[in-house]
Amino acid sequence: MSESEIDRLRIEAGRRDAYVHQLHLARQDDERRIREALADREDYSRWLGAAEEERDALKARLAAIEAARPVGFFARLGWLLRGGRVAAPALTRWEAAPGARFVYHLTTSPYRVFREPASMLEGWAFPSDGRPVTALRVRIDAMVYVGTYGLESPGAIAQHGPQAANPRPGFRIPILTPEGRHWLGLEARLGDGDWVSILATPIWVRYSADSPVH
Repeated sequence: MSESEIDRLRIEAGRRDAYVHQLHLARQDDERRIREALADREDYSRWLGAAEEERDALKARLAAIEAARPVGFFARLGWLLRGGRVAAPALTRWEAAPGARFVYHLTTSPYRVFREPASMLEGWAFPSDGRPVTALRVRIDAMVYVGTYGLESPGAIAQHGPQAANPRPGFRIPILTPEGRHWLGLEARLGDGDWVSILATPIWVRYSADSPVH
């Protein structure tokens, strides 16, 4: 066997080694994601049970209040003046901005459990009608976090083609996520116009044991 053939085999063996290494890393990443998903499922199951108990308790309280509340207008007014109250829900959704049709992908999914006090929401987004995005932000309850829009996102361009108004549709938005249940909204400003909603969803935040706040 000639030296050139040996060199070619060595190069090919090196390529195969690199490929095997990449597969090992991909498998480790998948295994990590599976472990996180299983932990999330356990948390969601516990929180679902607690939410159902809260709902049933609230319904029972409302039923008792309705049964004890006087029927007539003036009787109801007197009942309120005497201190009658109805409990507010534990999670109140703010009014989302008017929506627009977006094509988007979130590398950091907001539909999973957040386990750190600070997170980075990343992905890409652009409106399907071709208008330019001039800013992007996240709202968590009453807090607003402005991010960076205009990052390279070759995957989005490869999948959906060039976007003349938004040639770099990638974004990165640092957010703070306090423990508990919250509403998260991702919003974009189109041109010089108003902010519009890309998505609005409830999120769950439960810090991990090794979180900096513990």
